[in-house]
Amino acid sequence: MKSEAERMILHLLLNVQTSLEDIESDNGITQDKTKECIRIINRKLSEFKETKISINSSGEIMISPSTKEALYLFLKENIFQSDDYLLPELREQLITIKLLLSKDGFSLLELASFVQVSKNTMLNDLKNVKKNVLKESLTLEYSRLTGYQIVGEESRCRQTLVSSLKKILTVKGNLILFKKKLVDKNEIFLMKKRLLTIEKRLGVSFTDEQLEHLPFLLLVLIKRMQTATKSKIEEPSNLVYSSEFTIIKEQFWHIPTITEQDKGYLALQILSANMLHTSYDFLQDYEIGDAIHDFLKEVEKSLAINPIGMEDLKNKLIHHLKLAIFRTKYSLSIKNNLTEEFIKEYPSIFAIVKKSIRSLEHITNSQFSDDEIIYIAMHFQAWVYQSNEGTNTSYKALVVCRNGVSVSKMLLASLRDYFPFVHFIGAYSERTFSEVEEDVDFIFSTVELITKKKVFLTNPILNKTNCISLEREVHQYIDTNIQLRSSKLTNHLSKYIPKKNLPIVKQIITEFMNDSYKLTKSKIEEIISPIFPFSKENILFNYENINWEEAVELSFQPLLNRKSVTNSYVKNTINSFRKDGSHMVIGPEVYLPHAPTYDGALRNDFCMLICKEPIKINKKDRANIIIALSPSRNNSHVPTLLHLNKLFLDNHIYQSILYANDEAEVINLIKP
Repeated sequence: MKSEAERMILHLLLNVQTSLEDIESDNGITQDKTKECIRIINRKLSEFKETKISINSSGEIMISPSTKEALYLFLKENIFQSDDYLLPELREQLITIKLLLSKDGFSLLELASFVQVSKNTMLNDLKNVKKNVLKESLTLEYSRLTGYQIVGEESRCRQTLVSSLKKILTVKGNLILFKKKLVDKNEIFLMKKRLLTIEKRLGVSFTDEQLEHLPFLLLVLIKRMQTATKSKIEEPSNLVYSSEFTIIKEQFWHIPTITEQDKGYLALQILSANMLHTSYDFLQDYEIGDAIHDFLKEVEKSLAINPIGMEDLKNKLIHHLKLAIFRTKYSLSIKNNLTEEFIKEYPSIFAIVKKSIRSLEHITNSQFSDDEIIYIAMHFQAWVYQSNEGTNTSYKALVVCRNGVSVSKMLLASLRDYFPFVHFIGAYSERTFSEVEEDVDFIFSTVELITKKKVFLTNPILNKTNCISLEREVHQYIDTNIQLRSSKLTNHLSKYIPKKNLPIVKQIITEFMNDSYKLTKSKIEEIISPIFPFSKENILFNYENINWEEAVELSFQPLLNRKSVTNSYVKNTINSFRKDGSHMVIGPEVYLPHAPTYDGALRNDFCMLICKEPIKINKKDRANIIIALSPSRNNSHVPTLLHLNKLFLDNHIYQSILYANDEAEVINLIKP
C-alpha cells in the first residue's frame, strides 16, 4: 500500500483535475484501494496540519494548492517509504550490492538480518539473485566456510554493481542506501563537490539526475575497487592521454588504495554520463559519419520521411550517438527511467529505431540496450513532431527537465507543438533555470520548483490524457489572469499608442478581456492529434483476385481523382515498389507504396485498400491491405503512419479492419 500511496501522490501532482475513475484507468488502482490510499495520505497530512484531500459525490478528488505543496515534499522526502519492509526486487538488488562490496562471504543469517526477512524468504531471494547474476555471466557460490559470494570476471562484477545501484536509485532508494550503511552521507556530499569541480574545469553541465546519482555510483565502485582482487580492465587508447581524462582522474588523488587504472575506470563513468551540453568532443577518433548516414537512411525509408531538413537532425544526433557508442563499446550501463513508458506510448518509433540501429552496431561489436535505443528514439520523436513556433507568440515560457538532453528536446518539441502561442526560450536544468526565470511568464517542469512564477507540472512523455489536462490548466490560468493578458496586448500595441494613453488603453483591454476565451474540444483535438482525417472517400474494398500492380493502381485512383498526385507519381511508385517493395511495409501484410514528394506528390493524402482476396507480392509474400500514400513536403504525414503502424501491430484491431463490412466501421477503428 505504501508504493500505491506514492503512485497516488504522483498522479495527484501531475493532474489538475482527476477522479476515482481516472486513477483506476491510468494507474490500475481500484476505487476502493484509492480511497484507502487517500485515508493513509490524509492521516499524514493531519500530522503536518495540512488540509485533507476530499472526494465529492461524483468521485472527483478535491485538493488545495497548499496540500499539493505538502504532497510534493512527502514524495521528495520519501515519507511513505517503509523503513522495515522492502519489496523483493529491492531486496535482491541490495543483497547483490552487499555481496559485491565485500571480499568475504556472508552467511544466510547475516543476509536475512541485513534486509530484515526470515531465512526461508532469504533463500527464495537468493535463488532470484543467482538467476539475475547468471545473466551477467557471474555465479552465486556457497560454501560452509565462506558463505555466499558472487564470483566472476571483474568487469562483469562492476557492471552488475552499477546496474543494481541504478535500479535502487530509480525508486528513490537513497535513504535505504544510507540506512543499510552501503554509503555514507558525508562521502556523498564530498563526491558531489568533486563533480561540481569537474563541471567547472571541463565546461560541462551534468543533468540534475546525473549529479544526484553519480556520487553514489562512484563511491560504490571505489568500495569494490578497494576490496576486490585487482584486475586489468581496458582503457580506451584515444582517451587515456586526453586532457579531460587526466583532469577527471586527478579528482581521485585522495584515494591511494586504488590503482591508476581504477581511477581511469571512474573517469569513464563520468565521461559517459548523459549531459545537457558539453564544450568538448572526446570521441573524434570514431568514424561514425557513414554509419549515422546509413542509420538515418534506414529510418527515412521506414517512415517515408522527406530528407530535407534531416541534416539538422544528423548534427544534433552526432554528439549523443558518440556517447551511446562509447557506453555500448565499453559496456557502461545507462538507466532510462522512461523506457517502458516510451515503448508503450510510441511503439512504432521504438521498433523502427531498434531495427535501423544495426548499422551502428558494427562499430561497437555489441548490441545497443533498449535504454540507449529509447534515448536515440526520443531525438527522432522530437524531430518528427517538431513544428514551427507561431509568429504571434504572446507569452514566454521555459522548460525545466532533469532527465537529460534527449528527454528535454522531446518534451520541448511537444510543448511547442501543443502551445504555438507561447515562445519557449529553451530547456534548463533544475539548477540553472533561476538565471532566466524573470524573462518568462510561466514555467513547464517535470519536477516541483521553488519559484514565484507559475509552474505547470508535466510528465516527461506527454500522452493524450496529459495533453488535455495540461491544455486545460494553461488556458484556465491565462483566462483567469486578466492582468497578464492585458499587459501583453498593451505591449504589442504600445508603438501605435501615445505613451500617456497606455494606462487607459490597458484598462479598456482588461475590461474587454473579462469575457475570456475558452478552448473548444475541437481545438484541443486539432492540437493534440495531428492525424490525417480519414473519411469514407479514403477507404476502398476489393473483392477481386488481382495482381499487386493492379492493386497499387486501384489504391491510387482516388488520389488521382482528388488531384493529390500526378500520373507520373503513380508510375514512379510502381517502379519503386517493384525494385524495393520490402522497405514499404507498415505492418504485417500491410504495404505502403510511395515515391518521393518531388516525383509528383501534390498534397498529403491517403487511401486504404482492404483486399478481401490477398494480393501476391512475390513468391513468398502477400498483402491484405495496401496504403496509398501521397507524402507531404514537411513530413506531416509521419504521425499518421506511426498511428497506423501502431494499430496494425495490434492483432485484434488488424483483424477487425480486415473483416470490416463498410467504410464507417474502418474509420471508427482507425480514428485516434
